[in-house]
Amino acid sequence: MQDGGLLYYGSNVELKDQYWQMAVYVDRILKGDSLPIQGPTRYELIINFRTAKALGIEVSHDLLNAADEVIE
Repeated sequence: MQDGGLLYYGSNVELKDQYWQMAVYVDRILKGDSLPIQGPTRYELIINFRTAKALGIEVSHDLLNAADEVIE
């Protein structure tokens, strides 16, 4: 996102969250679950305001307030 992407909406990709999820999978497998697949539990919205300005796109205040992170 720092390199010019405009928007990101997706699962949280922090490494500590991935380790936590991996531990949950291992626990479920060891308990005998047959399909330990789960979807993401947290989503985040990141807006690159610099890129929006460079493209001439006006981003609403509501969208900026809803964002988890705004890159200025």
